[in-house]
Amino acid sequence: MRRTLKWLLALFALPALLVLAVAAAAWWLVGTQSGLAWALGEAAERSEGRLEVGRVQGTLLGGFSIEELRVKTDAAIVQARELSARLDLIALSTATLAVKGLEEEGLQASHVAVELLATEPKGGTAAPPARLGVPLPVEIPKVRIAGVSVRRGADAYALTELRFSYSGNATEHRLHDVTAQTPWGNVALEATMGAAAPFRVEARGSLERPEGRANAYVRVQPFAAQKLEALQLDAENLDLSRFQASLPSTSLTVQLSGEATREALFAGTLRAANGTPGALDRNRVPVVALDAALALQDETLQIRALDALAAGGRVSGSGRLERTGA
Repeated sequence: MRRTLKWLLALFALPALLVLAVAAAAWWLVGTQSGLAWALGEAAERSEGRLEVGRVQGTLLGGFSIEELRVKTDAAIVQARELSARLDLIALSTATLAVKGLEEEGLQASHVAVELLATEPKGGTAAPPARLGVPLPVEIPKVRIAGVSVRRGADAYALTELRFSYSGNATEHRLHDVTAQTPWGNVALEATMGAAAPFRVEARGSLERPEGRANAYVRVQPFAAQKLEALQLDAENLDLSRFQASLPSTSLTVQLSGEATREALFAGTLRAANGTPGALDRNRVPVVALDAALALQDETLQIRALDALAAGGRVSGSGRLERTGA
């Protein structure tokens, strides 16, 4: 009887010990700095040189910082400095990967450098992937990156105060509340991308400068031969003289809208109005309003049904512009 009781106790104790062992291993992984360092080290070792991780402090549970993180792909090299974040284990318990910050802001980095690599696909155009979804929902709110530099060959660009939130799942990726200070002005953006073919991207944003404000909507298929599907652009209060002193003074409102067709890469309409028309010798533009139908075919821009209202009368006609030279 005693021997039977011992076997029963051992039988029930074994699963409990296994649970305790798994719990202890999980706690070591998420609750200790050595566990975090081991996990990142394993990821770097298995990446075949594509991931490099600098000095790490903190834990997954309480928050961590990485001095430098470097990721290399066939298309780009990304380096992030002074990265700080933490995992939301409550969200993880509901099968959602949520990455937050050490404070209210969310995930943060002092600087991210992106080098875009000029790569040519082998054997012609590379086939698009089957899917681009993530296996479980991902939430990364309130990201703040103090500085971003992007380089492609001799061209280089810099952004400051980049902020955004990201969410993704098996069917869609979404960027929202995107703001940044760029060399061209202050940018705000919302964008989505499908995780399955045709991987349609829709984006809506604005660019604000002292010279005026522009709003845009674009819909594209990034892996298609004809990428652009639709485009809408409107700008208001544009003063050309603020772009360059030698240009005349204007107060332009511009609207451009159109879409791709079977015959044209882009076909649409252009409407413009000038709130401050005047004579050229007074540093003004004598055009009050302009309407035109446009069609872009290969290297040729067809201008159809041009109708312009000038200070001295009305002008109508059509024409074409062709790109020539190398």
